[in-house]
Amino acid sequence: MHYAPGWHPFHVASATTKEPRLSVTPPAVTEAIDKVAACREKLDACVRAAEEPGDIPACTEEQVRCVAGGLGVSLPDLPLRELADCAEDAAQCTLDARNPEAVVECATSLRRCALGTVDPGEPEGD
Repeated sequence: MHYAPGWHPFHVASATTKEPRLSVTPPAVTEAIDKVAACREKLDACVRAAEEPGDIPACTEEQVRCVAGGLGVSLPDLPLRELADCAEDAAQCTLDARNPEAVVECATSLRRCALGTVDPGEPEGD
């Protein structure tokens, strides 16, 4: 994607001037975003390579494993495709993150969602 000279999507207007200032995304956040983006690319490639619909669940399970690994989340012992929505929500959360606290919240949400899938009667909380 090409941007106007002197402008980048992470530029924000300064409160005291009309000049843009760079808002730097911390390296840990960039790393998490890169890992999750790579997971999505792997899922897309896996689905495109699937020879029949029965191959798709394996792609979904790999996506769940990949997102959880990228966020450092241990998952419960159950069929991973049951956690597909949890992983997708965590992936989108991570891609939208701009600070380490947001990435931690994405990981926490994935952990809580996974635990809720194991025991839906268990109240969420720490």
